[in-house]
Order: sequence, then structure tokens, then C-alpha cells
Amino acid sequence: MNSLLIAAVLGSSPDYNSLFESLLWPTEAWPETERTDALTALVEGLGPLLSHSDSTLLTDAARLCVQSKIESIIWSKCFPFLSRLSTEEDDARSRESTAAVCRLIRACVALCSENVQKRVVLSVLHSFQTSEEDGDRVSVQVATEVLAVLMPFLAADEHLTLSTLNSALAIIRSPPDAPLVSRITVRIILMLLNCCSSSSSASSGVLKRVLDELCSWDNTERTLMCLTVLSDHFLSHHSPADPRLSPRFWRTVQDGLIDRDSVSRKRALYLLKRCAALSEEDDFNCLHSSSEKDMLFKWAPDKSRLLREFWEDYVLVMETLEENQIHVVRPVLNRIDSLIQTAVTYSHAPGLFHPSWLLCVYQRMLHSENKSLLREGVRHLLNLQALQQPEFALAFSQFVVGPFMEALSEASLF
Repeated sequence: MNSLLIAAVLGSSPDYNSLFESLLWPTEAWPETERTDALTALVEGLGPLLSHSDSTLLTDAARLCVQSKIESIIWSKCFPFLSRLSTEEDDARSRESTAAVCRLIRACVALCSENVQKRVVLSVLHSFQTSEEDGDRVSVQVATEVLAVLMPFLAADEHLTLSTLNSALAIIRSPPDAPLVSRITVRIILMLLNCCSSSSSASSGVLKRVLDELCSWDNTERTLMCLTVLSDHFLSHHSPADPRLSPRFWRTVQDGLIDRDSVSRKRALYLLKRCAALSEEDDFNCLHSSSEKDMLFKWAPDKSRLLREFWEDYVLVMETLEENQIHVVRPVLNRIDSLIQTAVTYSHAPGLFHPSWLLCVYQRMLHSENKSLLREGVRHLLNLQALQQPEFALAFSQFVVGPFMEALSEASLF
């Protein structure tokens, strides 16, 4: 609604209570979006009056009355309607009404005290923890949209920030459907990181908390989805939470490269490409750690060109293995020989390339539904001279006696 029109209405009608009553709806009714938006515009228009100290514009008694009315709208109108929306089908009408009431809540909360703002946020977070059978419960889907519009208010409070973050992580760690996980990751965690980005200390704590949590999950597909959505924060120059230093992050990426789900494989490859590109850009130096065997990804500025070419070839091989036509895959198999030769050449300390990356290539080939590619993988591995190297023999030992022997039982190979 036009702000000039709202200002004119407020200027000509000091009876604010009548204005509120004309726009409010009965508790059991489903308000039209136009009515909700009009009430939102009225609340926003009252903002300058409430913040102005001139008592001739608004007496202290009138100011208290308006503030009380605005707070009442949150608890007596918005939350009951949100509970009702939570029981409805997720159709266009429900989504439109949810967006409208979220705008109204944001306008109301902006004019309330910090204590009220905190109560509202905690009430929404409570919906993440209560049972589905609770009749007055706001669903997680609806609560997510409410939190998204309240993000600027809660990001300034460290306790609320951590509470929101922990609640969101707890929800997506449990087994909801993938669209809900994606929604919470984008609407809450990503927005929370964006709001905290102005404060380096707050952003650092949140990023580290999120990275540690995500890398501790056993669900590779879910972890990769969240890491991909948040990659602009993690994989940025001088990020306070650098996943490249986390062995658990790299194990997740490797698990993703050989996952049965093609989307997870693409996400893992995307993260690998981002890490390699960032390492070259910022002269990343990571060759040693307290636990050398856990270092799956290494980088040295003086070997930047070699490392870039290796990972470019590696990515090309893994992308080509997604193809079904063997005539497309076969020409790229020579790149595998090049990767192996490079890895063997630099296998001695500090060892630039961990053998497990090559193992991912063979696992991907042996798990392929394309029998011709499976046959090529078996033939290539049987001729692998690098297995004579102790480092490679140790890394491949469990694979040879496990998945490789199972692959040999495939009748179509012979």
C-alpha cells in the first residue's frame, strides 16, 4: 500500500484503535492477503510516530496503547493463523497467506521491545522441538519462513543465534524429506550466515559450529547438499572455518564421489573443484599436519601448476565416468595412467597425492551400471603397476579383497 496514503490516513484519523479494528479478522477466519498487507502497511506507517519523542504527535498513553495493540496482533492473530496454516495443504493459497502473515510479524516485531522480539523467536523455535501431534503447533515448514523474516532481529543476539542454529541443525540432521532440508539450509542457516557476516567474531563461531556439525554426520547425501549450499561462506578467501583443513570434510567428499546418487557425486565434484581453484588463487600451503595419514588433500604454492593440472585431469576423468557410452569413456582412460604416474612420482614425503583419490576412480568404475565400463575398470586395475609401491598397495588392499573380488564374480566380465 502506498506509504503516502498510509501517512494521510494516519494524519487525518487519530483514532488508531478504530483503524486496527477495521483491518483485524476473527480468529477463526482466513484473512485475505489484501487485508493482511493493509494491516502490515498500517503497522509500518506507525513506526515513525512511535519512534518520535514529540508528545503532540502521539501522547504517552496513546503510544502505549498502540504498542500493546501491535504486540497483541502477534499473539492473538498471527500465531493462531500460523497454526492453522500448518494444518493446511502446501498449495498456492497457503504459501501466499504464509508470506503475508510473515510480513506482518516482521513489521510488528520491528516496533516491539527486545524482550518481545526474543519471546517471538523462542516461540517459533519451540515449534522445532514439539511433537507433530500438538494441535497448536506451528509446523517446521511455516516456522522456517517466520524465522527467515526475523533473522535481522535474532542475529544481533548471540544466544538467539546459537539457539536458532542448533535447532536448525537438529532438524536437518534428523530424517525429514530432502526439500525440507534444503529449505531450512537456505532460509535459516544461509541467511543466518549472511546476517552475521558483518561481525567477524560471530561469523567465525557460527561457521565453525556448522562445519563441525555437518562433517560429523553419517548421511553423505545430506551433508554434501548442505555443504554445497553454504560453499560460498566456507570456500572463500581467509574463511575462519576452512574445510580444506578438515579430514572429515575430505572423507565426505570422497564418499560422495562414489555415492550411488548421481546428484551427490556432482556435488562432491563441485566442492573438489572449488577447493582446488581456491587453493591456487590464495597460494594455499598445506603439506603437513599432526596426523599425516589423515591428510587427503595437500597443496604447495611452488607446486601449484602441477597440482592444478592433476586435479583438472582428475575432475575430467570423474565427469567422463558419468557417461554411459564406452566410446566416450575409453579415450579418457589414458588420463588415469597420467594421474597414477604423477601420484607415484610424488608419492614420497610429503606425498602430494593421497592414493585414496585413485581408489575413488576405480570404485566408481566398478560400481558402474555400464558393464563395458566395469570390464575396463577391472582390466585397468589388473594391469596397475603402481600396486607394487608400498603406499598404493596398502591403500588398495581392502579394496582388492572386497569390492574388486566381488566385481570379478560378475559373469558378464567373461
